Amino acid sequence: MIFRAKRRYILVRSSAPINAITIQYRLGDSLLSFMGAEEYANAMPKVVKQMDDNTFIMRVNRGSERKLVLALSFIKNLGSGPLGFYTLRTSGSIAALLRKSGMG
Repeated sequence: MIFRAKRRYILVRSSAPINAITIQYRLGDSLLSFMGAEEYANAMPKVVKQMDDNTFIMRVNRGSERKLVLALSFIKNLGSGPLGFYTLRTSGSIAALLRKSGMG
């Protein structure tokens, strides 16, 4: 029997404008150095939606949410200036995440 992976969606705000592709690459590097290749493969992190220049939604397999948030905290700068990430909300679906955060 094949089971579908349970995912968690995390609403994140950055302190500076950043695009989804840059987040994906920087987060991948941070997660690989923090967790290792096997944990990174199990977490399967992905930026699924960019709400505006500073806000985006990340998807991760359930159980890896805390590691993802911790890896985000290791990203301290973006080229020319400092950068910080703030986790606003976590949920099991994008619809519930947007509803709970008041964005949807």
